[in-house]
Amino acid sequence: MIPKSFKLFNTTWTVKQVHKIDNLGSLGLCNYNLATISLRRNLKKDVKEATFYHELVHAILDTLNYHKLSGDEKFVDTFGQALHQVIKTSEYGKQESN
Repeated sequence: MIPKSFKLFNTTWTVKQVHKIDNLGSLGLCNYNLATISLRRNLKKDVKEATFYHELVHAILDTLNYHKLSGDEKFVDTFGQALHQVIKTSEYGKQESN
């Protein structure tokens, strides 16, 4: 359920799976300037998916110039969890997991 790339308005974003994000133990990172989302490679599937949706929310909010809202980690995390649940429990998500 994690794409290698996706289109957000006129920009193609790349999703990278890396060994280490930073020295803080972060699970993911959204880099708006480079249009990349990086995810730690060694995460369990559900954790990696949840992290992807969290970072996707950052990407969407920053693209829409809602930088202050993007900086609200509680909001981003809750919205990302909701988005992950909707996708995972949708008919599309069920087809992808079979």
